[in-house]
Amino acid sequence: MSEYVCVASNGIPPDESWTVKLHVTFEPIVIPQNSILEHRRGSHVRLVCNVEAWPRALVNWYHNDIELFDSNKYSTEQAVIEKYKSVHILEIKELQQDQFGVYKCIAGNDYGSHFAEIRLIETSWRESNSVVLTEG
Repeated sequence: MSEYVCVASNGIPPDESWTVKLHVTFEPIVIPQNSILEHRRGSHVRLVCNVEAWPRALVNWYHNDIELFDSNKYSTEQAVIEKYKSVHILEIKELQQDQFGVYKCIAGNDYGSHFAEIRLIETSWRESNSVVLTEG
């Protein structure tokens, strides 16, 4: 996908030029930044999906197959990185027990759809005030 310029010259001025923009249309490809995340209850979590598509894809987030919308628990944002690349973020504002599980980032355009799964699990370690020293 780019802009191409064709220049015709026969040695007699003026030269002629034409510009053509080539757009390659394709179905979305979704790549999660991490496929498994570990967090503690009460923490702030950001799930990230990178999407490539043209035309740009509409992206929706799901948790355990239920669509998520901006609310007091969740917020979404997106940024266009390049013409056909974008980053989509789901923020969980204060992680609760019922929010662990599988999240899906589903992207679709006129040419198809694709999704990625992100598994959010509760961390098994506990914070402590002890200091751990390792050798080496």
